[in-house]
Amino acid sequence: MLDSLVCFYGKIGKNEMEALKMKKIEHFIQSHVNVLASLAMVFSVLAANSRCVCIYHQPSIPEGLQKLKRS
Repeated sequence: MLDSLVCFYGKIGKNEMEALKMKKIEHFIQSHVNVLASLAMVFSVLAANSRCVCIYHQPSIPEGLQKLKRS
């Protein structure tokens, strides 16, 4: 993909190429941040409503996570 940018824009220096890569990464993160936040919320609710799989250790649940627990 970036090779085609070199052909389209002409010869690009290393710094400009890295700047283009960073812009693409930032755009990807900004466009998918809602999905990531939704997944984090789903996994938090699942963790609040399940037990620890280890027999010998059940960590204490933080208060914020305790509010998500079903009653």
